[in-house]
Amino acid sequence: MSVHESSRYVSIVILAAMLIGCDEASSMLRNSASMPYAQVYRLDRLHSWMPEGAKKIPKLLYVASNATTQILVYHYKSGAFVGWLNPVNRGVSSIRGLCVDKVGNVWITEDDNTTGSSVAVEYGHGGSKALRTFATGGSAIGCSVDPTSGDLAVANWSTKSGAADLRVFERSSGIPKDYTIRACSFMASPGYDGDGNLYVDGQDASGQSTVCELPHKGIAMRSVGFNVSIQGPAGAMWDGKYMTLASAYNYGTYLGKTLIYQMRQDASGNLTEVGRTVLTDKGCPSGEADVTQPFIVGLRNTPENRNQGSVVVGGNNGIYCIYRFAFWKYPRGGNPEFALDNAPELISGQAVSIARQEP
Repeated sequence: MSVHESSRYVSIVILAAMLIGCDEASSMLRNSASMPYAQVYRLDRLHSWMPEGAKKIPKLLYVASNATTQILVYHYKSGAFVGWLNPVNRGVSSIRGLCVDKVGNVWITEDDNTTGSSVAVEYGHGGSKALRTFATGGSAIGCSVDPTSGDLAVANWSTKSGAADLRVFERSSGIPKDYTIRACSFMASPGYDGDGNLYVDGQDASGQSTVCELPHKGIAMRSVGFNVSIQGPAGAMWDGKYMTLASAYNYGTYLGKTLIYQMRQDASGNLTEVGRTVLTDKGCPSGEADVTQPFIVGLRNTPENRNQGSVVVGGNNGIYCIYRFAFWKYPRGGNPEFALDNAPELISGQAVSIARQEP
């Protein structure tokens, strides 16, 4: 059996275990969860593949690898390998960010940093065919979907003019609008809150940490105040209760740890810390946790959540942990509760998609 056929066989076994539930299939599912890196990741580089039954899996974990510039998909609960997605743009240099909408469709930003041309690509929950593809107008670093309108926002860390910008596609379609602000000349991954306000953490031209907001139905971005130290901007995200700002691989008090700050908003968009989650990783030889764009998982797709999430997931890109993908309790943090045995190398983004739920 070829490696490609073996990969498909593994996915079929996983599907059988989930849909049939027989003892033999369940045993093979457990084995597939710990298959060695070389066996799992020698995948077909030209064709994406997902088992048909993947659409029925309640929660799927999508993990981007810049080692192979692919998306690897897992069964969220068991960690078993399910399938993979290849880039739409064959010349893509990296995959830098993922986000989901309220029905569980996944958006992936593919960056061709040699040409400064990136695309945002949409897939249905468990699907292998791209539904829509939009040009981002720069080198994309992350995205978020407005739960109130369906608008897709993509942050470009650079554009042909040199400055970062936000490109917003109204209702995830049509002609986009571009937003720039000098206070955020570098942008990390953006995040909508539950009311459609869009936040992004970044840096100004001098390298100072900044936070900017595009208010709901606003016509321009604005710089907002915040009272935390962000030494490595790592993304903004709604956790179901608070807007969060992530700071990865700090060099101060929290050496080698990732911080997720829970922030309360005021009427002017300013942010005040009400709590923090510190991620560490005892499974890494150095104990460090360098997590970019940590993804907070709730009962519904983020940012549609109205209840605070209970788990945060992410790839640990610490110097000695390039194959680590971990699951932490949220907002407690600390060391991981679980880690994938078959995680890819150089993880550059992640998202959890929850199958569409009826009201």
